[in-house]
Amino acid sequence: MRAIFPALGLVATLTTVSLLTPFGASAAAPQMQPVDRPQAKPVKPIEIKKVAKKDAALDAEGLTENTLLVFTSDNGGAGYIGIPRLNAPYRGWKATFFEGGIRAPLFVTWPARIAPGTRIDAPVAHIDLMPTLAAAGGTHPPDDVIIDGVNLLPWATGEVAAGARPHAALFWQSGHYRVVRHGDWKLQVSERPAKQWLFDLAADPTEQHNLAGERPQVVAELAALLDAHRRGGRAPLSRRRSRRRFP
Repeated sequence: MRAIFPALGLVATLTTVSLLTPFGASAAAPQMQPVDRPQAKPVKPIEIKKVAKKDAALDAEGLTENTLLVFTSDNGGAGYIGIPRLNAPYRGWKATFFEGGIRAPLFVTWPARIAPGTRIDAPVAHIDLMPTLAAAGGTHPPDDVIIDGVNLLPWATGEVAAGARPHAALFWQSGHYRVVRHGDWKLQVSERPAKQWLFDLAADPTEQHNLAGERPQVVAELAALLDAHRRGGRAPLSRRRSRRRFP
C-alpha cells in the first residue's frame, strides 16, 4: 500500500475489506464480557484473490497508476464472536469506544500521487473519506454545507508539515455514551452507568490506567468540548432530503 493512516472515529466507510488484524482489546469494556465459545469459527483473512483480480483488471485497462484505492474497516472486531483477546493489545471491541472498538486499519494507494511507504501517524476518521475522494476527483463539497471531514490528500502527498494533525479533536457518540479525543487525551463519558474514563494515549495506548480521578482539570476541559460539540450538532444531510450535487 502507498499510504497508511491509523483510522479513528469511524463514521462511514467507502470500501470495506474484511481483515484478520491485531487492532483491538486486552481488557473488558464496561458491562461487556467476551463469551467463551470453543465452537466459534476463525475469522477469515482478506480475500486476496478477489483483490488481486480487481487489481489485474485495473492493470489491463492501464488505470492502476491514476486510480485511488481505499481499504479499511468500520470498527474493531466484535466481542460477541467469542475470540479471546480479539483486538489485543488494545482494550475493547465493536460497540465500545475503547481503542479496540474504534482503531482500525486504513490503507490508501494512488501511485500517481502518493509515494510508496508514506505513513501518517495523526489520527483521522472515516468522515474524512468523502472530502478526500472529492478532492481526488477534482471537485469539492458544496460551499453551503458544513462538512466535518478533512481532505487528507495534503497529508498523504507530503504537502503538510510533519506533525500537523488534520483534526484538533475527534468525537464519538452512541446515545448516552460520548467520547472526545483532543491531542493524546481521550475522555469517555457514560451516563448509564455514570462513569468517566480519562486516558493519555501517548503514555497508555491500551487504556489500562484511568486518570479521571487524578486529572480533574483535563476532565473538565474535555467535558466542555463534548458539551460544545453536542450543542453544535446538526441533523444528518440525509434527513434534509437535500438535492445538492457536487460542482
